[in-house]
Parts: sequence; structure tokens; C-alpha cells
Amino acid sequence: AGMMQDLFTRGLTPEGKLRPTRQQAPNQYQKTPIGWIPKEWEVKALQECCDELITYGIVQAGPHIEDGVPYIRTGDMSGEYLEIDDMLRTSFLIASSYQRSEVKTGDIVCAIRATVGKVLPVPPELDGANLTQGTAKLSPNSETVQDFLLWLMRTEQVKRQIDLTIKGTTFSEITLADLRLLRVGFPKKFTEQLEIAERMNAVSQKVVSLTADSEKLRQQKSGLMHDLLTGKVAVKV
Repeated sequence: AGMMQDLFTRGLTPEGKLRPTRQQAPNQYQKTPIGWIPKEWEVKALQECCDELITYGIVQAGPHIEDGVPYIRTGDMSGEYLEIDDMLRTSFLIASSYQRSEVKTGDIVCAIRATVGKVLPVPPELDGANLTQGTAKLSPNSETVQDFLLWLMRTEQVKRQIDLTIKGTTFSEITLADLRLLRVGFPKKFTEQLEIAERMNAVSQKVVSLTADSEKLRQQKSGLMHDLLTGKVAVKV
């Protein structure tokens, strides 16, 4: 969380180092409607980062078709990855009527209902899948690094904007118009986006690895407690 805060407010120099803080080097920052950002960055609307119109998907998917086209619901976004196995499927005829919301590998799916703002990448096995009304697709353009946009959407800066947008509504939802107009701070250099994304991915992979190790230790502890407290393993006094 601390690294994300630093990378998305200070960015990186061409040498790959964090810029000095604004207090240390105020001349390297500019004030914008979304706060202070490096002078080498710019403020964009989210739609400007995409090469296709941000849109949601199928309104009425009909009954589940065993060999049909999978479609992504907000309920499919509860984990850290999109899993194809438990997804419902619609007919090819219905899916063909919603080609605008067909997702491809490299796209990002954003929940616009329930867990508003949660984003997940589209894996290769879901290339050609579709969406529902509760999810929207972001298709990064050639000037945007996919993983940078993915992590950017997870920053507190973006979350605050979403919270302000949905505040006062009957239930959690953000409209497509509001989603497209979200303001984001963006490095003008593609290489800086890439470096930030790579660092965030490395940290994320480390967290996954440590979490798996932690779970193994918990299971080992549980097994050891069972063996000791049931007398399966003798304890020398």
C-alpha cells in the first residue's frame, strides 16, 4: 500500500528512482483538479486511456447454455482472478448482439454495481467472453500500459472519486458516463508507466507467495495441535 501511494503520486525518474517528495522538491510538481502530480504527468479522463468506448454488457442473458459464451457478472469478481469454471453462459445468438462488450485478453473488467470500482484483468481463457449490466470493460489504448491502468484503478485517488460519485444513491452503482469521466494522473512517458506496473506486479507476486507460505504454516500448526492434543504423538515430560 505504501509503495502504491509513492509510485502513483511521485512516479519514477528516468533512472528508475522515486522522485523527491513535493515538500523536498516543490518545483517538480504541479497542482491539478485531482491533487499534486509530477510535472511530467498529465490528467486524463479514463475514457482517454481506452481505444474503445467504455461500456457494459448483456441486459438479459437468458437461460444457461452449457457450451455457450461465458459472461462476467459482479459475483464472478469476488476473488483476485476471473475464473471461467463457475461462470454462466449465454447463447451465441445473444452474445452476437452485444459485440461491443465482448472482452479480449488485455482488457480490464470493472464492476459498476455492488463492489463498485473493483477491477480484474481478462485472462487468455476468457478471450471472447462477454459482460452483464453490472460490469464494464476498459480496453487500454496503445499509449497505455494495461497493468499500469489496472493498478491505477486500485489507487485511493480513484477509489475516492468513485465513492464521491456513488454517494447518496439508492444502491452502490456508478453510471457509465461517470466512469468514463473519472480523472486520473498519467505519466506521459510509456516507459515510466511500464516500470511502475512491473514494480507493482513484482510486489503483488511476492504477496501471493507469502500468503501461500502462511497458509501452509497454519495447516502445519493445526495438524501439530491435533496430534499433540489427542495423544497421537507422545510428549516427553
